[in-house]
Amino acid sequence: MTRSTQKDVHIPPSWSELIQQITDLQGVLVIIGAPDVGKSTLARLLVYHLCHACRKVVWIDADMGQNHLGPPTTICMKPFNSFPPHLNEMKPQLMGFVGSTSPSHHLMTTIAQIKKILEKSLLYQPGLVIINTDGMVFGNEARILKSNLINLTNPQAIIALQRTGEAEHLLKLLEKEGTSIYRLPVSEKARKKSPAERRTIREQRFAAYFKNSRSVHFNTDQVTIHGKGFPLGSGSPLTPGDLTFLSQQLFTQVFYAERSAEGLLIIIDGKNSKSNLPLIEEHYTTSRVSIKPKHLLVNSLVALNDEDSLTLALAIVEDIDFKKNTIYLLSPLSKVRLKEIKKIQWGYLRINSSGKEITGHINNSNH
Repeated sequence: MTRSTQKDVHIPPSWSELIQQITDLQGVLVIIGAPDVGKSTLARLLVYHLCHACRKVVWIDADMGQNHLGPPTTICMKPFNSFPPHLNEMKPQLMGFVGSTSPSHHLMTTIAQIKKILEKSLLYQPGLVIINTDGMVFGNEARILKSNLINLTNPQAIIALQRTGEAEHLLKLLEKEGTSIYRLPVSEKARKKSPAERRTIREQRFAAYFKNSRSVHFNTDQVTIHGKGFPLGSGSPLTPGDLTFLSQQLFTQVFYAERSAEGLLIIIDGKNSKSNLPLIEEHYTTSRVSIKPKHLLVNSLVALNDEDSLTLALAIVEDIDFKKNTIYLLSPLSKVRLKEIKKIQWGYLRINSSGKEITGHINNSNH
């Protein structure tokens, strides 16, 4: 945010007063509020003014749906220690992958990633860490997420941006923790976006992120594939004879199958309209058989992680060759960092290289 862009932002007097009031605040500051109330705008203003005051500050953007530091589905961090902080040319220093554009149904992953990024942020010895959060404020999941977030990050202050007190039910719980809470109104220029507008913005950010991508591949024997988005690799691969038997019973080609304590995972060619499932269950003495079509693997969004499970880049699955134990991906990751990849984390979205979200996910299919 430069001086010229500051002029385009309506800053309520109460925002300016608070910015001056917390200039010397040390520790962690958390910003909460519903969608489109200006959480990221306030975070940018705080970074700008704190850098102007010669403070070292870290910004953690924990809004995986409308992330301003990195691509959607991630939690990102960037340190700032000089003025001006070049807020229009930002790339994250660290990323953690949630794999979804909402924390709903992914509370543990969201909280764990925020905690991990915060711990890494403190190594930069900032005077203040600013965490702007997602827009989920209603429902039991919001209560669980925000209360656990506060307990784990132990902030010195919380800023709540509200139009009509929509976050008060959360604040009443958080006030019992003894943390200082500042309530601010929403800027008059803040406008609510429709779900279609939010989707378009996400697609544009995905498209920009993957603009200069190239094809890369990894041997699946040398990297770990994990994540609830697709539990591949958690069992023992079945033999070619087993694949032939399964193909005969499912009346379609079986590319891959593995067996674990959770049952059988079978990857097939397309849909199978009929099968001898009872015979398969009897043959392998299991009642849990998960059958997944291979085409739903393509275009899956995944994270390329290092040994500490920090995300170095996102990628889009192009293909998996089960015979060669090779996964082919589209990613902007540089060649020099390929050797750092130790884990591939499966997400919950499917997109193309233009950023368009594709319906159907491997984790939601079972034939």
